Amino acid sequence: MAEEKEHPLLAFHARLALVPLKHAMTMPYPKVPDPVKKLLIMGPLAPLGDLMHRGGYSVGRWDIEADIQSWYGQLPDRPPLYPFFTIYYWNYLSQMVGLFRDKNEEIFGSFESGAIARPEGCLFRRGDATPVLLFLLDFFNLPDKLDLVQDRLVNYMEITGARFGVLTNLNSSWLCKRATANELLVSSPAMNNPLMALGFAVEVARKEGLPPLTGVRSVLPKLDFSPVLEILELVCKLSNIDPRKIVDKAVTDDGFKFEDLRQVDTLPLHRDGNANQTVFAVRAKYAGQDVVVKIRDLTSQYKAGINLGLAKLATEVDCYTRLKNVQGSAVPKLLSWGFLKGAMFVFVMMTDGGFSELEQCSNPSKFILSDEGETLKQAMECLRAIHKRGIAIRDINTSKVVSKVDEAGKLHVKLVGFGGALITEVLSQEWYEATARDVALLEKACDPLSPEKLIAEVDRKRLLGKARRDDKHSGETMEDGGHQASRSPLYSVAVDEAE
Repeated sequence: MAEEKEHPLLAFHARLALVPLKHAMTMPYPKVPDPVKKLLIMGPLAPLGDLMHRGGYSVGRWDIEADIQSWYGQLPDRPPLYPFFTIYYWNYLSQMVGLFRDKNEEIFGSFESGAIARPEGCLFRRGDATPVLLFLLDFFNLPDKLDLVQDRLVNYMEITGARFGVLTNLNSSWLCKRATANELLVSSPAMNNPLMALGFAVEVARKEGLPPLTGVRSVLPKLDFSPVLEILELVCKLSNIDPRKIVDKAVTDDGFKFEDLRQVDTLPLHRDGNANQTVFAVRAKYAGQDVVVKIRDLTSQYKAGINLGLAKLATEVDCYTRLKNVQGSAVPKLLSWGFLKGAMFVFVMMTDGGFSELEQCSNPSKFILSDEGETLKQAMECLRAIHKRGIAIRDINTSKVVSKVDEAGKLHVKLVGFGGALITEVLSQEWYEATARDVALLEKACDPLSPEKLIAEVDRKRLLGKARRDDKHSGETMEDGGHQASRSPLYSVAVDEAE
């Protein structure tokens, strides 16, 4: 019997020290093995360098070394809660920032507020649209290409209005402050590990309370999309997609700005939360019309790859083009696509087809009570129309079946989500297998959702959320004769793999 290999995260965590927070701040971060790095970041950011650089801002020195030492000297000694250097997939820095946030702050925050940038992490004040702090990790470009990572931070600051950020490779960290619209202050590298830099950055951002830099985005030069469009054209050709259909009609930042959306509501894309950091979708009002906008971040190093993001965009748009005759009936209507307000974000905008089966489970107020089997019946008709035009969706799930009831009480079902679709004009074994898989997945996704099942699903999500909150705050109170509970790395591994 083959010996089971230990998960790389568990092997890494096994040698992490359990020490007080203040002591941990001065310890060097242990060397991160390559298998663990690959779980966090899929590839270097370097290919985006020239494409993302816009210039137009100056970089100055932020002299805060004495302030950091003064802040550190006043910190109380706190007993260890769990190993401070643990890594849990993409939320590795969030765990560290969470040690310093107060009860009125939250990691990532509410995307209903209009903050769409999703770097390695954001810290928000509850109810505020602008992040208090952004934090980015880059194993590949720091410290040699600090200017490249600064560019990435400035792009996120442009989008969100944030004024403070931390750049880190876990061994060295740089604190950044956007003093004015065209000036970025950067500190000398804080050595050892990110804890001290993140803790002080949270404190200074909270203390200074600078207003967001909004309405000044035109101060910086616009990004030049022509090199990216060249890559998009190449991606189209490699995918056997006519580039003229995609490239020539792609709008730039003058065509669509996220702040033009109204009544923004983030849509769930995964059963237990939006685990993917590179794509998300929102429902909103745009120019008086109900729309859904899917947005992909090309600069994210989580599942990095500008080609992958552009390929998803090209495939989605090509599918909607091929489905032109059934737009509005089997699928929503495609409205526009392109780049988002001068950022390395691409978007696809379509009409709102209704609430997904997943959304109805996530929010009972959106539950649509329909005749048993009617949703599946209509969804199968939509799928037949899609297959007839040489498209297999391949990854159908509860987020891709949407429905709404009209004023006459009639149910209307549509299918969405074609970024991973298979497009073919020739019958093959792969095509037969893909279409058969579509049918099986659709039947599973449309399993009639009775009120009893809805209640059970809501209870499941509530209990899972409670378990996570309890685990997150374990150790804040002393239990069992003074021994504090610590999070097992296996917990997060199991949850992430389940999602």
